[in-house]
Amino acid sequence: MKHTRSCIFVVSIILLLILFPACNIVVQNNSEEQTKDTSQNEPVEQTQPEEQTKPEESPADSTAPTAAPNNDMPQPEVIELGLDEIISVDLYGTGDETMLELAFSNGLLVLHVSGDGYAHELLLAEMPDGYLTSAYYVHSFDGYPFVVASYDYISDDFETSAVRFSGTEPVCDFRLPLYVENIDELEFSAYGYLQAAGTWAAGTTVYFVDDDIEWRGTYVLDQQSPTYTELEVAKELPVKLLNNGEYEDSALLPGAPLSFTVTDGDTYMEFVLWDGTEGVFYFEWSGDWIETIDGVPVYEYFVNLPQFG
Repeated sequence: MKHTRSCIFVVSIILLLILFPACNIVVQNNSEEQTKDTSQNEPVEQTQPEEQTKPEESPADSTAPTAAPNNDMPQPEVIELGLDEIISVDLYGTGDETMLELAFSNGLLVLHVSGDGYAHELLLAEMPDGYLTSAYYVHSFDGYPFVVASYDYISDDFETSAVRFSGTEPVCDFRLPLYVENIDELEFSAYGYLQAAGTWAAGTTVYFVDDDIEWRGTYVLDQQSPTYTELEVAKELPVKLLNNGEYEDSALLPGAPLSFTVTDGDTYMEFVLWDGTEGVFYFEWSGDWIETIDGVPVYEYFVNLPQFG
């Protein structure tokens, strides 16, 4: 019995020696897993970058750039010009000065244009017995320069010349047989007496568009003028009458009343009949500057056609 107990004791000791390292390993592994899980769940403290100091912002009215109009650009304007009077202008807003002068000598009206390194002279009109009525320098709303001059070139025969610029060189390729009545930075209106199938008080409007001069090509007769008169056909007159939006060939017989309304001054005259029908007839100019229809002087086609001037 005693021997048996001794054997049991020895065996127990051996088992303890075998099991103790294994338990130690299990305990270590459990400790490592707990440590690992704890480290995963804890927030990681991150190093924050140093805060950069922002430069102080300038107030809106300081040196910070702002969108503002270019005050150096010439503003739209109309400047009246006088004879032998020199004005300084900036033609295109470049800061370069250009001198303009209207001069009248020996019956010639001349525009002088000069600046740094250039000088131009433009003949506007020959008017041995005439005079300048008005003249203007215009800097248009589109930013381009013009000169407009009206003059009586001989015995109440008025004319207007409009000058545009090619660079600094003045170019005059537009004229009207009227004088300037009103002018601004967009347009000018002209008025006066017009010779076209009779003599009529008439007006028209001319526009400044970019660097060009635009005109619709028609004169409107002033029916309120004391010289205006309604007419009566004296001789069968070939015309075109407006019918449903289209002009059709027709003729007016002697005695037909009509009122002239619009003309281009060179080739046609529009009119209105007593019943409101609109029409047009065409005329030509003879070699001695008399208006004719089919070779017959135009005044033979009407009763008391106004002719004067």
